[in-house]
Amino acid sequence: MSRLPLKFKTNFDFQEMSDSDHNYLAYLAGLELETASGTYSESVLGSLGKTNQSGDLNIGSFTNTVLVGDVGDEGTEGVGDLAFTTTQTPIYQQDGSVSLHADFRKPLYQKRTNGQQEIQEFSDADELSLGETLAGIIYTNNYPGTFYLGSTPPTPTNDYAIAVANVMTDTRADNTSTVYNLYQRKLYTITEDEIDLMAVARGSSSPYNANAGTYRGLIIMGDSHMSKTAKGCLDRHLATISPTNLPIGSYLIRSATGSTVTPPTQTGTWVEKGTATDTRNIIAEETTSGTSTTYNNITENSTAWQFTSGLYNGTGTDRTEIYENGSFVTQVTGNPSTIVSGGVTYTRLLVHSRPYGFGNMTLYKFSATNPDVTNDVIQSSVNQNVITHKLYVRTA
Repeated sequence: MSRLPLKFKTNFDFQEMSDSDHNYLAYLAGLELETASGTYSESVLGSLGKTNQSGDLNIGSFTNTVLVGDVGDEGTEGVGDLAFTTTQTPIYQQDGSVSLHADFRKPLYQKRTNGQQEIQEFSDADELSLGETLAGIIYTNNYPGTFYLGSTPPTPTNDYAIAVANVMTDTRADNTSTVYNLYQRKLYTITEDEIDLMAVARGSSSPYNANAGTYRGLIIMGDSHMSKTAKGCLDRHLATISPTNLPIGSYLIRSATGSTVTPPTQTGTWVEKGTATDTRNIIAEETTSGTSTTYNNITENSTAWQFTSGLYNGTGTDRTEIYENGSFVTQVTGNPSTIVSGGVTYTRLLVHSRPYGFGNMTLYKFSATNPDVTNDVIQSSVNQNVITHKLYVRTA
């Protein structure tokens, strides 16, 4: 537990903050952390964004996979219109150094030394410890400044605003899409009573609230001083975020094929803060029955099942020739009932004519049946869950 800052009580008296007072101080820090209600800033410590600003922490990426073609397109999966394109969007968390606001004032605490009650200002380490306490409250209770991933804000929806728009658009071959945003909480109903923190009075003139100068006693912090002090302590904590140190308030994106995502395994308690799902239209095999054509109008050497005896054709061997739409197809020995050529099945039907007399040439009617065709086809009705992304925040 961090040192307990001193707050004003009454009649020139003061006392240490309570646990509920920490909640109120965390609320003030969260209001300073939140920028989505105005112009969102990715430069605020702990903020999330799509821009890497001088070595920000990469917390993961969102992936959108989409088919090149449209619903109903046929072919081979992974080729041409049935190939996939992938778009990745990395997300960063601002982890820069601390820059304290001019209104920041050091909190005070009391201790007893050799039987003497003393009042001292917080050290940098004390401020860091208080910042960790405030962060635990902020990120556990979804105070202002915290983030949520989704296509719509969580409830109460009016308490959230879009901080980073379109971190991922899930596009599909059926011309539908879902846009996912990072929302930041901007409003929160606090139940704790307001408090007034104490600070050292300094400066050359009233109200003696300067951050440097001659000691002039103690003073109650103004509203801006208290808010900026709470945020400064929080910033000291958030500034410790790094690839090797993920304290309370750190965010991570975890992704997995399908719908089951494993939470972060790093130290601490990690809580899910929204989901984005990459889906695509399923590709399935479809079989089209082969077409069949029956030829009744027969013409020698043009469109005909044409049988000739060996004596007539001069080879001594009976043979059958197939002609289709003016083109020679194939020739076989004898006169079978079916002939397969080029994948097409030809079937002999009734006799059409014997143009040169019985036993010489016989022309038959026939049919030509193409084989069944199986193709990969982009489906319209079913979407496949390709990748599930979840946003996590460390709360303890």
